[in-house]
Amino acid sequence: MTRRLAVVLVTVLACGALSASAAVAHEFHFESSPSYLTSEANSSFGNSVNAAKVKCAKANFIGTTTGTVVSQVVVHPVYMNCVTNLESKNVVEIFTQGCDYVFAGKTESEHGRFSIQCEAGKKIEYKVEGLCTAKFSPQTAAQGLHYVNAGSGKSRDIVATLTASGLDYELSGAFCSLFFGNGEDGSLQSSYTARAYQDTGAIPGPQVGTWIE
Repeated sequence: MTRRLAVVLVTVLACGALSASAAVAHEFHFESSPSYLTSEANSSFGNSVNAAKVKCAKANFIGTTTGTVVSQVVVHPVYMNCVTNLESKNVVEIFTQGCDYVFAGKTESEHGRFSIQCEAGKKIEYKVEGLCTAKFSPQTAAQGLHYVNAGSGKSRDIVATLTASGLDYELSGAFCSLFFGNGEDGSLQSSYTARAYQDTGAIPGPQVGTWIE
């Protein structure tokens, strides 16, 4: 089955100085504006949902930013070659059109907030062949992300470890008990390296430094 993923590239700018009591204590920095942002899964991690019952060989989050300092970025998730971890390795198609992930900067507890946002009527769908479908509505996860700055100069990037848990989802299909949990235990456990490039309006330009502080 083929599908066309519409990539929604948006960003939320940081506004004004943050007070000592503000929820976000650290922000994303970019050497140029606008910047094209891509976050690729590290080789030792895939994407896992609901106690690692779905794994994806390839995963990428893509978006653009406007501004050199932003409090959060909005990226579109693209998953490829996904299967269950059951012995039969059922193929899983993940449909994300009309939905995005929101990554917020670090809080005082060193975690960033992770949210799912969607256009009206849209949800992220995990379809396990014709056996079960799990749908994730817009929501904010428990926990979220942990960031580590890496590299130097124009090669600066951010390693983001996603530990989102407590996601709600709807199930439909006679065999959902084989693949998913109770509808309230959704989780995303992965590690990604985020890099920024000059946004030329066509293909990405040279890499530019990005970091969080």
